[in-house]
Amino acid sequence: MDGFVLSMYREYKIAVLLVVLIAFPAWSSDGQLTIEHIEGEVHVRHGVAEEWTEVSVGSILRPEDSIKTGRNAMAVLRRDDGTVYRVPAEAIVDGSDFRGMDRDELLLRLAMEDMLSVPDRIDEDRPVPRTTVLHGSPRRRVDEDTAEVDLMSARFRINGARFLIDQDYRGTAVLKIRETLRLYPEGEYRIGAMMLAAESLESMELYEEAARYYRTVLDENTNANIRRTAEMRLEKIKDR
Repeated sequence: MDGFVLSMYREYKIAVLLVVLIAFPAWSSDGQLTIEHIEGEVHVRHGVAEEWTEVSVGSILRPEDSIKTGRNAMAVLRRDDGTVYRVPAEAIVDGSDFRGMDRDELLLRLAMEDMLSVPDRIDEDRPVPRTTVLHGSPRRRVDEDTAEVDLMSARFRINGARFLIDQDYRGTAVLKIRETLRLYPEGEYRIGAMMLAAESLESMELYEEAARYYRTVLDENTNANIRRTAEMRLEKIKDR
């Protein structure tokens, strides 16, 4: 019976994924991004390429590309409507991150991330599985030379999400956090990232989704201050 339920659940997940892909267009930014100025070490990764290459002023950051700033580095991006973004040091953002997203699309994208995170487990109350659930997962990004998970990339991605929140791209920031927690389920950044996602979702009035993150934080081994904050935020959501 359990096998039958899991099989049906997998089919359901596939169906929802297809709905998401059909319902929304391909990712794109709200305009072309040009790299106008750089300081320090700044690299770009094109499309599905794994290799980061040095970037030059005047290059175009396409939706499928990613940009990474090193220590004490920064990059200035200009959109074709004149909007300027200053990407801070030690951050990774994608060209497709610079776009608005309504609540319906965000909820569907988050549901898709939930499906990708725990393919063989039904757990509707945890947006992020415990680290033990994904231990040994092929989705973990492992350095081929050291056999260690590349947590620096995770930290850079979370920094990128903070930058996106500052630019009021909260939807894409939450997705970046969610994807990072799926790809890199271990690391000290984990609790802070979940709190950041929860606060962003709450600010978007997605209270049920925010509450799930707060409850997940309370289920983790965390310090008293963070626990107290999560409890207070949960109580505030319940009073709405």
